[in-house]
Amino acid sequence: MRFHTGSNRSKQDILAKESTMKKIIHRLAHNPYATLFVGIVVCLTGFIEVWETIVEDLAEGDVSGHHGVMVLGFWHMIRAIAEIIHSTEYLDGGMSAGED
Repeated sequence: MRFHTGSNRSKQDILAKESTMKKIIHRLAHNPYATLFVGIVVCLTGFIEVWETIVEDLAEGDVSGHHGVMVLGFWHMIRAIAEIIHSTEYLDGGMSAGED
């Protein structure tokens, strides 16, 4: 008795699913709105952690990981906003060129 080990069709299906997953991950990783959301969440969680002592920490030079998380979140927000602005300017330029 022989067992069927799989066909080329099932291998093609697997490769197609892998390709689809790669595309989804790539789109999510390069989505400026997702980056902006993550930046806001990270910045807010860092800010919540240092809210009570931020002035004293900065005055005394007592910088810790929470401050770094807040800066990292802020950096992500700035990058995402810059990319969104660039995209809207690009789209606006393309729309204006099409109206002529």
